Amino acid sequence: MNRCLLLLLFLSGSIVSPRFVFSQELVQPPLAPSPSVFEGSAGVFDFVAADQGSLQIARVIGRKVVEVCDELLTPPLERIPKIAVKLAPEGRGNLEGESYLLYQDIAGDYGIAVNWTPELSISVFTKALVETYLKQIVFTVSDRRRAEEVPPWLIAGADLRVQVALRPSLIEYLRELGRDSPMVSLEEFTTKKEFSDLTTADRIASFWFIELLIRSLPTDKELRNVFDSVVEGETAVDSLQKQAESRGGFSGGIEAWWVIGFQDLVHRETGIVLPIERTGKQLFLLNRFELIEDGQPIFTDASGLWDYRDNPLIRQSATGRLAEIDAVLPRVNPIFYNAFRSLGLQFQALLDGDRDDYELHSEEFASEARIAAAMARDVRILAEDPNADLPEPEFIIPEATGILGAQEGE
Repeated sequence: MNRCLLLLLFLSGSIVSPRFVFSQELVQPPLAPSPSVFEGSAGVFDFVAADQGSLQIARVIGRKVVEVCDELLTPPLERIPKIAVKLAPEGRGNLEGESYLLYQDIAGDYGIAVNWTPELSISVFTKALVETYLKQIVFTVSDRRRAEEVPPWLIAGADLRVQVALRPSLIEYLRELGRDSPMVSLEEFTTKKEFSDLTTADRIASFWFIELLIRSLPTDKELRNVFDSVVEGETAVDSLQKQAESRGGFSGGIEAWWVIGFQDLVHRETGIVLPIERTGKQLFLLNRFELIEDGQPIFTDASGLWDYRDNPLIRQSATGRLAEIDAVLPRVNPIFYNAFRSLGLQFQALLDGDRDDYELHSEEFASEARIAAAMARDVRILAEDPNADLPEPEFIIPEATGILGAQEGE
């Protein structure tokens, strides 16, 4: 396939279907023999599907969309109204050939009708959810006009971040695309008004621009300030200019910072090192599982999975998370390195059916997670006041150096 065509198909959502993406994470249960309607939620999304398997897939993707978008924007103080997502089987839903349709109810709140067929690509579905969620947030805190003006680059970048969250290895492909794409002006692609105006290079740049902001702005507050001001109507460049005034400026100017930062990100082998807070959040999400028993959700962590080790869904999810740990390990903050490694070994023991190793690594992970949490707390305290007295440790660590100590001593 022609390479340019391949890149265009990838970014326009014509290659990967939801079922393909989750072939290594979820096993779709057999369809129910009766035409029942299945309902379930994921954050603010209320899904309605014709079968349980489709509902499971949609909920997993919906949770990732909420996680990614909530990292960027400050959640409104008031409750975000639920977003109805109707997964219409082929031939139903009156979509007239469209992959999805956004609509607003009488109160102005958003909903989506999705043409849920085997031909639906994962990128089209994630874009639909991302676009709707961002518009609903802006509508909740502002008004309808502002909601309809959510910048296309923000939708494109958040959409690709969701896809990377679902398939971590995709970041290497985006890095390759970034190296092969023409360099685009930050001001040019961030001021385009319509999603259809974004080129392939613009969409790739949108993803790496968000990544660069995450690396350059050390606190969640600073990061959210940029995106909050963007959805309020400021351009990205104007918002960064305000950051420059409070931080002492960007060396060489904002456009030079963008060009150098973009090239650095797409040419480096291991990618950015995640800040402490975001590393800890990712560890929490990797260790969190939602099981369905008798139609009711049950939340547990990896240490509670042994009795479910033969469940196909759990095995596929553990396999996917193990691959995600392998992909993200070079980028995690060193404070959490041992905890990520222990969690990965726990998943591997679960898949191998080795109970002794599973229990050993479960205990090891619990210990390493407590150590990392305490170290992260101390770092935050010292960042605010270098002369502060640190709290006394609540537990004794017999081998405190662990893997990191071994590496330092080599």
